[in-house]
Amino acid sequence: MGEKLLTPLVKTGKLEDAQCLVDELAGSIEAGSVKTPLAYLRRLIDVHRTTPGGLVFEKALLVRQRRANEQALAIKLAAATGHRNDQKNASEPSQDKVADPAVIAEAKAKLALLRAQIKSGKA
Repeated sequence: MGEKLLTPLVKTGKLEDAQCLVDELAGSIEAGSVKTPLAYLRRLIDVHRTTPGGLVFEKALLVRQRRANEQALAIKLAAATGHRNDQKNASEPSQDKVADPAVIAEAKAKLALLRAQIKSGKA
């Protein structure tokens, strides 16, 4: 259901805004200030649309930084254990990382876990 709330932003190419809203929601859930995640997301979207210049994202930056740190650590661990080609620059995105079935399976598992946590209000 949350996907439907973000669809207008995605369709208009405002992917960065959509990601910031999801990150803000995740940060608020982690802080324990959200009881109904979908209602909270709806409110974030409404405030973002009606505020000149958009919503000021307070928690999204921390969530994004933590995700970047986790990704950098995962890349380092993968390189150290030989799961990735060491010749490639780890900071450059590549198609084989996206198409790698293991990466896709891991992303789907994480997404399913996040959806379950949001649904239960425990994310």
